[in-house]
Amino acid sequence: MAETLVPAVVSDTVRDGIALIVADSPPVNALGFAVRSGLHEALGRAIAADAVEAIVIACDGRTFFAGADIAEFAGLIPEPGLNRIYARMDASPKPIVAAIHGTALGGGLELALACHYRVAAADAKLGLPEVQLGLLPGAGGTQRTPRLIGVAAALELMISGQPVDAARAKAIGLVDDVAGGDLREAAIALARRVTAEGTPRRTRDRSPDVTGDAAEALFARFRADHEAVFTGFKAPGHILRAIEASTRLPFDEGRAVEQALFEELMESHESLAQRHIFFAERAAAKVPGLGRDVRPLANPSVAVLGEDERADALRNALALPSAPEGEADLIVIADPAIEVDAVAARAARPEAVVALHLPIEVAGNRLLEIGRGTRTSDVALATALALARRLGRAPVVSAGTAGLIGTRVLAAGRVAAEALVGEGISASAIDRAMTGYGFPSGLFGPAVGEAVDDAAIVRRLLAAMVEESARIVEQGVAPRASDVDVAMVLGFGWPAWRGGPLFRAERAT
Repeated sequence: MAETLVPAVVSDTVRDGIALIVADSPPVNALGFAVRSGLHEALGRAIAADAVEAIVIACDGRTFFAGADIAEFAGLIPEPGLNRIYARMDASPKPIVAAIHGTALGGGLELALACHYRVAAADAKLGLPEVQLGLLPGAGGTQRTPRLIGVAAALELMISGQPVDAARAKAIGLVDDVAGGDLREAAIALARRVTAEGTPRRTRDRSPDVTGDAAEALFARFRADHEAVFTGFKAPGHILRAIEASTRLPFDEGRAVEQALFEELMESHESLAQRHIFFAERAAAKVPGLGRDVRPLANPSVAVLGEDERADALRNALALPSAPEGEADLIVIADPAIEVDAVAARAARPEAVVALHLPIEVAGNRLLEIGRGTRTSDVALATALALARRLGRAPVVSAGTAGLIGTRVLAAGRVAAEALVGEGISASAIDRAMTGYGFPSGLFGPAVGEAVDDAAIVRRLLAAMVEESARIVEQGVAPRASDVDVAMVLGFGWPAWRGGPLFRAERAT
């Protein structure tokens, strides 16, 4: 079989009876239409060819299939879809081996699960993160995974959404081997060994490790132990129901349940909100007007202004060389209430002044607010963005005016809350209403008593926060409405399944 490009992103060659199918679709080999078409056709050729005894699927570039092409979710996904490809793999009388490097996530891992065997590079990561988009694995993942690694491990993998490394994947049975040397040679060697075993080992034919009453007890225990995960978010409950179907139904019937639940989630407000934040977070990292040729400083010296809790937290997080204000590569304002231009006006190096705000209002938040002044240089801004990546935080850049984004929005909510107190509504009732809506705490502090979603209170408070959010965009403090949503969800406790203040305004929810 000569090398064939289908349609320019998938090649297939045969060597000594092993067909090697390789995808090369930068940057992450997403399973878009061109890749799916190429895989489907290459698999058909390999299965039909008398010279082929086994098949290895691999990827060029930095990663195995990193997942589905999320951009296709907005419309009708053209055939061949993933389930059609996986059905062809299931039907193959010749063993199929996945050679996994980089990340095998979502649909990419589901493709590996549809293979009969899996070999991973030592530094590979494997996971099913669909829950983070308010979805579930929709191409057989909820049915194959519990059959392969057990129901309990499948629940943890899918409902946490967190990837596992190759060693852990081997320990739980997600992969058959971890390659110590050349990955493709290891996969080809495995393909040769299993060819002699006869009928391929199909994941779909395995039986789940627990069924009946034992399965019901496991699901009840998992839900009780992870109660917070099921609060507000819709996807975890649907994932549990889909995995439950794998314990009591044949594979194809379980797949039908999975598909119905997936379609429900695709149309749900919760998933729309989570997908909005997913794309908005990536957009926020792209600053309008900042050229790709601008390079951040590799090891900048930093002067953090201030002696309060915020400044100390920032110094500890940065762990970078400190320098006097006049000599620092970056002069950092930790207090969001201080305007960047006010500090730059008296600084020896006004181009080096930025605001970096680590919100302390919500524990475990992922946000780093970056404020740029009118004199902040592109290099200083690029360096601040690089620091956000170094800290593992999501950056949101705004004009460096007082309050930046999140503090301003919260302040508007507090003003509205104080007005309600003036009307005779207790602070505790206001805080319980906020936590009932999904915030981790109230506007006055931790809520005392049971959370209650008082619609009238919530409507008043959120209207003020939405109005301030819109004003922030109108004033040019935030370049995009979605930046405000990212700041509030990732840094200030706005529930992710509600999508942020301006998402709320757009959809009136």
